[in-house]
Amino acid sequence: KHDFELLRQLVFPSGAVLRAQLPGRPTRDCLFTDVTRDGVTALKVWNRNARGGVVGCFNIQGASWSRVKGQFVHHTAVVPNVTAVVR
Repeated sequence: KHDFELLRQLVFPSGAVLRAQLPGRPTRDCLFTDVTRDGVTALKVWNRNARGGVVGCFNIQGASWSRVKGQFVHHTAVVPNVTAVVR
């Protein structure tokens, strides 16, 4: 199911949507940390659009891509809560 009230907040009254100009890039503090296994770090991705900058924060703790299995694998049964600070 989709939350249409939430989706309406992401669209301008004209129907236009802000789109990123380039692929998302990790923030500096996420470059050399293991955001899938350290238990404290959220993945933060930044980008620019026509009006400014955008930062997205994602909790991807406990899962990563396995090159051997060719699929996502889970490392822990319980995913820890993480807090992200954007400065």
